[in-house]
Amino acid sequence: MNSGGSPGFPVRTALREATDEVHRRLHGVPPFQAIADGRLALADYAALLGRIHAFHLLIEQACGAALSGLLPSRRIALLEADLSALGAAPAPPPSWHPPRGEAAALGALYVAQGSIMGGKLIHRQLDYLFGKAEAGRTYFRGSRDDALRWRMLCLRLEQDGAAPDALPAMIAGAQGAFALFGRCIEEPLLA
Repeated sequence: MNSGGSPGFPVRTALREATDEVHRRLHGVPPFQAIADGRLALADYAALLGRIHAFHLLIEQACGAALSGLLPSRRIALLEADLSALGAAPAPPPSWHPPRGEAAALGALYVAQGSIMGGKLIHRQLDYLFGKAEAGRTYFRGSRDDALRWRMLCLRLEQDGAAPDALPAMIAGAQGAFALFGRCIEEPLLA
């Protein structure tokens, strides 16, 4: 874990430190490594998108109430457009125990929305599959509202995280979301 930290952002620093190990591990899972190496087949890429869709669908369903006051995400719509362009379908979501309470939901949203920055790198790495074409990889490009959405979420994390007992709940929510993401991309999904 990073013992440094970001002065003035204690909640985000705590979330980052509490999830650093699993975050780093998930960056190296086979499908993402194969994309980085330029060797993930198009069919396997489409299957990965279907699994990422399952993750975001569960997060958005579970965290809907915590989204009040935040810009709605377009991630599901982008994933569905990409899946349609590839002639693929979303994967069935795995069973999951969603976060309980608004603080835990915000921790889960931290994980889901935080993946945007890594997605922009993956978008460029997908040139080997798509050339200059965008259809099929718009999810990883993101949308023009991503930076504003992230800033709004970060402000909310810092504000709400100052409440007693909020930070442990946020950390639990973030850890639960990372565990769900790992299940979605690493384990076979059952219909």
